[in-house]
Amino acid sequence: EPIEGVSSALIFKDVNCPEKVMITKSELMDFLADENIDVLMTLGAGDIDRFVPQITDMLEKR
Repeated sequence: EPIEGVSSALIFKDVNCPEKVMITKSELMDFLADENIDVLMTLGAGDIDRFVPQITDMLEKR
């Protein structure tokens, strides 16, 4: 269930990381396909966990 007042923008604002990017779910796979990734950390205020199998599969095929 959504928590009132919690959003991806709220979480993003408080993450102290110099290389952070906030994108939509629809942009996710295309964005990751173009990135040179050593470490990937996903945070979200929703169902970002549903993308883990797709992300894992894509990265393992590199």
